[in-house]
Amino acid sequence: WSSCLLHLTMGDGLRGVSAEQDGRFKSTEKKLLARMKFPAEFATKVDMRKVNLDIMRPWVAKKVTQFVGLEDDIITNMCM
Repeated sequence: WSSCLLHLTMGDGLRGVSAEQDGRFKSTEKKLLARMKFPAEFATKVDMRKVNLDIMRPWVAKKVTQFVGLEDDIITNMCM
């Protein structure tokens, strides 16, 4: 019993890999991305050092509110 408790408290209780680490899902992701069509603008590289995020944040927050229907700081921060 104590050894079982020790394993759970030491972090050995959960085993396995996430979907990102599992090789079975990578080929599926690549196939899905190959089938998707993206606008030509997505191929343009952006130097994020030149982007003023303080100016972008209110605009992103406004768009998130429009799409989701409510203000959501978590989604806004994920977009940034």
